[in-house]
This record gives sequence, C-alpha cells and structure tokens, in this order.
Amino acid sequence: TLASGFSDLQDNSVDRCWLVLKGTTWWKDSLPVGDEVIEVDPPFGRVSLVAANRFPRLVSVLFPLVSRFTRQQPLFDDELLRKKVDLVHLPFQDGFTTRLPVVYHPHDLQHRYFAANFSSAQIKHRETVWKAKAQQANVVMAASPYVVSDLKKFWNISADAIHMIPIPPPERRESDDSILK
Repeated sequence: TLASGFSDLQDNSVDRCWLVLKGTTWWKDSLPVGDEVIEVDPPFGRVSLVAANRFPRLVSVLFPLVSRFTRQQPLFDDELLRKKVDLVHLPFQDGFTTRLPVVYHPHDLQHRYFAANFSSAQIKHRETVWKAKAQQANVVMAASPYVVSDLKKFWNISADAIHMIPIPPPERRESDDSILK
C-alpha cells in the first residue's frame, strides 16, 4: 500500500530508495517505476526467509528470542549516505537500526490488551525493541486515534512526534475470471 501510494504521487522532487531482502519478489510489481532498489541480505541468511514463509507463527515467537542475543548495528548507513538518503521510513516494527532520521511505524500495541495471545518473549521484544525504536524516532506514524492514544499512554511518546496517517486497505486487484468458472 505504501509503494502504491508513492506510485500515485505526481511530485518528482522526492527520490526514493527501497531496501528489500534478497530472495523476495513482492516488490517487483509494486514499487514505483524509476525508484532505486537495494537488495540486502536477510537477517540470519536465506534460511530466515524460508522459515518466515513456511512457519510464520513460529518465527514470530523465535525472532524476539534470537534478537535478544544479536546486537543491532547500523548496517546500512554507509550505503544510505552514499545514496544521499535524508530520511529512513521503517514501515515494519522490527526495521533496522540507523543513525539517520527515522519515521517509525508501530502498527499497534495489541499485546497490551490481548497479552494471552503473545508469548512472554514476544511481549518483552515489543516492550523493549519496538518501544525503543518508537522513542528514538523523529516521527512515529499511527494509523488510528486509538494507536495515537496507546503510544502516548503506554510508551510515553510525545504528542508532537506522533502523526496519525490512516492506512488504506490494499487495492483489490482484478480477479482472473477463469478462476470463477
């Protein structure tokens, strides 16, 4: 949806550079024509992509545990600075660590309301890694007034740093009529 929104922009004064994981293809028909793409190695190598695709629930439990023992480094800063990137937008909660200005996008804090649906490692990961990313970001995006309220209440994010930008649902693609026959 983010890429689709950028594709609709008529403003040519903004150059965009996308970091995508090697071995993924979702972006090939989604990113705006003319945008630069940098393919980076997935965390923990190709095995992490295979595991994430085949066992997403298991990965959502294991990733916080493994992340606790790995030190996050600003891995891409040199490349981003070479590309003259001014701002990094992290549309995914885990994102990556950078010294550049950041727009961070925690989708929700549902673990605060539905703790039984999360392992203790998942909750700890959200309350440490995600919270730290939100507190360090220059701008924190929220999709609804409820998320705005939660960010202020639970993570003490300044109201000045939070910008509510509703996320539209993904565009529905034309269906193949042959599937219906």
